[in-house]
Amino acid sequence: MNSMHRWLPIAALTAFVAALGVACDGEETRETSLCDGVDCPEPLTCDPADGVCKCGSGDSRIICKSNEVCVVTAEGMPFCTEDRCVGVVCDRKQTCDPTDGVCKCGATTCPEDEICVQNRCTKPDPCSGKACPEGQTCDPTDGHCKCGGEVCADDESCVDGVCQFDPCKGVNCPKNSVCSPEDKACHCGTETGPVCEVGQACANEGGTWICRGATHKCEAVDCRGDAVCDPDTGACCCGGIGPECVVCGPSEVCYRGKCQGVVPCQFECETGFECNPLTNRCECGGQVCGAEQTCMALDGENWECVHRCTPFVTGSCPEGFVCYIDIFSGASSGYCAPAGENGLNDKCTLPHDCEPGLTCASIAGGDELCYELCRTNDDCASKFCAGSPYGVCLPKP
Repeated sequence: MNSMHRWLPIAALTAFVAALGVACDGEETRETSLCDGVDCPEPLTCDPADGVCKCGSGDSRIICKSNEVCVVTAEGMPFCTEDRCVGVVCDRKQTCDPTDGVCKCGATTCPEDEICVQNRCTKPDPCSGKACPEGQTCDPTDGHCKCGGEVCADDESCVDGVCQFDPCKGVNCPKNSVCSPEDKACHCGTETGPVCEVGQACANEGGTWICRGATHKCEAVDCRGDAVCDPDTGACCCGGIGPECVVCGPSEVCYRGKCQGVVPCQFECETGFECNPLTNRCECGGQVCGAEQTCMALDGENWECVHRCTPFVTGSCPEGFVCYIDIFSGASSGYCAPAGENGLNDKCTLPHDCEPGLTCASIAGGDELCYELCRTNDDCASKFCAGSPYGVCLPKP
C-alpha cells in the first residue's frame, strides 16, 4: 500500500467523527471540516467533500490505485503512474524515484565512486567515524590509520610519528601497574616493580610501590575482568582500592578501570569486520554497517559496507549486482557485487572476479581458480559438492 492509501482509513474515520459533531444535548458545538486532522503527503491534498487524500488539488483531484503514485505536472495537472520502485533496493544512500524506478540523489544518479549526502553526490570520506590508536591519524586518501604516513604492524605502536615495536601492545594492566616490555607482565608502579598476584592490589605506601598482600578476606575471592580484591574489605574493586573502590553490578564487568555491561571486544566479529574497543562494535573499515550490509574488500584492499545477500536466492541483490560469497575466508554471508567475467577454471583473486554462479578458491594449495559454487551434490551435476553450507564442485574421487 503506498503512502496515499495509508490515509484512506484515517479520512473515513474523520468523516465519521464529523458526522457525530453534535453535542449530547442536540446542539452543534462547533463547525467541523472533514479535512480536520488529515495530513496528506505531497503532492496529495485533502478533498473537503469526503476527507480523502487525493492526487492534485481543487476540482482536478483524482484517486490513484494502490500500485500507483501521484505526479503533478508543471501546469498543475495531476496524473497517476505506476510505482516503479517496488522491489528496488538503492545503495550509496540514494532513494528510488517511483516515476522511473531509478535510484537517485536529488534529481541525478551518483557515479559509482560517490555517495548521496543531503541530496548531493559526493566522494565518501573513508575516515568518517573511524577511530585510530593513540598517536595515529586517519589518512583521508585511503581510510587507513597511519603513524607519520606509515601503517603500523599489529605488534607496533606509534611513538612520535614513528612505528616502533611494542611488546606491550594489547596488554591491559590494572590501576597503578605498567607493562614491562621485557616480559609483557604488569608490574606494580614501574616496569621494574613487583608483579602482583591474583587478589593483590598495587599501592603506594610511603613512596614505595608494593603489592598489598591478599588476606583471608581475599583468599576465596575471584574478581571478574580487571577488578582486584581489596584486602581490607574482600570487595572486588574497579578503578582502585580503598576510597577509590567501585564495585561493579552483577551484570557488569570491570574493564580499563570502569564498570561496563559488556567487556569490549570479548566476542568474535564476522569475517571482514574488526571490533573497535572504544565503541565495542564490529566495524568494517572504520564504518558501522547496517543490518542489511556485510563487509567486503571489493577492490581486494579497502574493506567497506556492501549489500548483504544469500547465494542461490533470486532477487537478494539490487539490479545489476550478483550475490557472491567468500567461502574460503570463513564468510557466513554473501555480498553483492557487479558480475565478474572470468569463466570456469580461469585464474582469479576475489570471488566476484568470476562469472555468476562461480567463486574463487584454491584447492589443495593450488592456483586460485573459478569453481562452481554449490550447496549440495545436486548443484554439481556429475561432480560432488565439497564444503558446507556452501562449497565448490569437484570431480568425484
